[in-house]
Amino acid sequence: MNKTAIDILLEPAGTHNALIMRSMTGLEFGAGLKHQTVCYHNDLRCFETRDPLIVFVVSVSQGWTRRAATLLKQWGHKVILVGADSEALGLDFSGPLLNRANLVRRLLEYFVLAGRTRIASVGNQTHDINDQVRGQAFVAVGEALGLSISANDIYRADDDLVACVGRFLDNIAKYDGAICVNDMAAVELMRQSRERGIGVPERLYVAGSGNSRLGQVVTPSLTTTTLDYFQLGVLAIDIWRLMQRYPDADRFQVSLPCELIIRESTACFPASDKKESAHEVRYAPIDMETESAGGCLDRLEGCLIAGDALDISILGGVHQGSSVASLAEKLFVSQGTVNNRLKRLYALCNVQGKNELTGLLRCYITEASALGCLAAGCS
Repeated sequence: MNKTAIDILLEPAGTHNALIMRSMTGLEFGAGLKHQTVCYHNDLRCFETRDPLIVFVVSVSQGWTRRAATLLKQWGHKVILVGADSEALGLDFSGPLLNRANLVRRLLEYFVLAGRTRIASVGNQTHDINDQVRGQAFVAVGEALGLSISANDIYRADDDLVACVGRFLDNIAKYDGAICVNDMAAVELMRQSRERGIGVPERLYVAGSGNSRLGQVVTPSLTTTTLDYFQLGVLAIDIWRLMQRYPDADRFQVSLPCELIIRESTACFPASDKKESAHEVRYAPIDMETESAGGCLDRLEGCLIAGDALDISILGGVHQGSSVASLAEKLFVSQGTVNNRLKRLYALCNVQGKNELTGLLRCYITEASALGCLAAGCS
């Protein structure tokens, strides 16, 4: 593979996305630190006949990203995804990760702690895989917190952000808080709120994401999260270096932590110091210090024996990191059914929740597809 140039395939829509442009700035900065040149491409087919390369795919759209990454892999190239969430796409590619699901969880828990329980998600776009992750987490975590939240509380900006915010404010009587997909949506929401005489934060708590400079200078200043797309680009270059050094490795992924930044749009209400919760979206590896491997295996085996096809299918989804909402949709059952089955599975495996169950499964079962085969045999 060519070790002197960095090839970047840019989704056409990315040239108009501020966050993606920020990632590109990070890529260029990181490449400069390594004394590498950067070559941008907007035609996927230019890689079809080239010798194997490591290709950066900078994108946000689900369909475009999936097609580009899959074709590049078929043509013998290795792929580093920048921007799109590879885990949400179900694609096993390298890339830096921003745990957007946990970010939404922390914002929801913060709003609830502050007494704001009628919350909407504002500014989501249907084609954006990262916004899809946010939307799924918003509903799943909201329900886990006991909030009256559904997909109807997600206000989409597929047509226009101004119109999206307007639709939300037309229904303001239903809400006392808004979690926006990014700072730009939040700033627009505060602008229109001011025009309508809706007080932020007195009447409505507002939070964004991305820690933009604009969010720091508006009035009231914007509560947000450190969703650092610049650092995402820099980390991607580090992953590129690792892939050059270890060409036989399957993939490299590095998680970039996100933090809450509390400001005036939520009345500077203090956040809890607790970063983990019962609604944690990530899986936690099993702690082998606290229990013998034999005990874990016995309980896991007992769970697999006692479970029916639905139980085993749910275990397969847990292994893959699926949310309760996505599991319910995939298995054609209600979320309540999935939660009830999970409680039984937790008891059978002697674990405290979904994180520990995921860690247990991944500790001993390498491929989730094996659970799928087992479930098919139970039907």
